[in-house]
Amino acid sequence: LRSISKSISISLLISANILAVAIFLFLGASIEIFFIILGASLIGWFYSAPPLRLISRGFGEIALACVTGFAIPALGYLAVRGQFDPLFGYLAIPFVMYGLTLSLSLEAPDAEIDRKGEKQTLVVRKGARNIFLLISALTTSATILFFGYSWLDASSALDIGVLALFSIVPLTATLVGFAGVLQ
Repeated sequence: LRSISKSISISLLISANILAVAIFLFLGASIEIFFIILGASLIGWFYSAPPLRLISRGFGEIALACVTGFAIPALGYLAVRGQFDPLFGYLAIPFVMYGLTLSLSLEAPDAEIDRKGEKQTLVVRKGARNIFLLISALTTSATILFFGYSWLDASSALDIGVLALFSIVPLTATLVGFAGVLQ
């Protein structure tokens, strides 16, 4: 299955980038869409593929945070707004925090297997308890940022107060999960 999986992965990588070029050329989308898709594709490829193998070298969490916290929201933002503006720059910070939270949450259950496989994940290096502390700090910080943004900018076309209210959901889930780890 290894060669079939590799062929499918390469086909999808190439297809995504051809589609990004087509969107730029034929639909008049911004060139940033192509660069974001190219970057996310390469990060996705090198997440576990040689020679970089980001997950095994201690960069997997950052790679996943960049793709899920920056690239995916950036594509949606560009599709709706057509260009980046300062508002996206502000929103990208808590989104990347949530991307890192996602990455750490996915790795935490695999800590023992990763340790045996000699992967240098953050969970392996720092321990599950410290990772749950970091996850709690990230979700708390993201919620504080969203509430701060909503307080500072009432004139935005986007109601950031709604984002602030929704940010309470992952914060609550994180705090409940962390309380379970402490027991």
